[in-house]
Amino acid sequence: MCGLLESMGLLSCADRASIEMYCSAYSRYRNAEINVRRSGEVIISPRNKYPMVSPYVSVLNKNLDTCRKLLLEFGLTPAARSRMSVAIRKDDDTKSKWSGLVA
Repeated sequence: MCGLLESMGLLSCADRASIEMYCSAYSRYRNAEINVRRSGEVIISPRNKYPMVSPYVSVLNKNLDTCRKLLLEFGLTPAARSRMSVAIRKDDDTKSKWSGLVA
């Protein structure tokens, strides 16, 4: 993510918190997606044995929405890019100065 934003000239140190939020939300989204695939979108309630929406669906949707909003902020959706003008930088240096920005 940082390398892509840097090559587009859209990354600064001020973006650290937003990048961190995106990474956290994306990680939670992926974990919820794995659990939804494993157990399904509808599960049987352990308490009353009725079908119910998996709690992972809520976690998945919430974090997917957060990721989408942050991608829009960074101009990383087709619609957002259509409203931007960005020059791609080509550096010979393969190690990004941002590579240590987010763990």
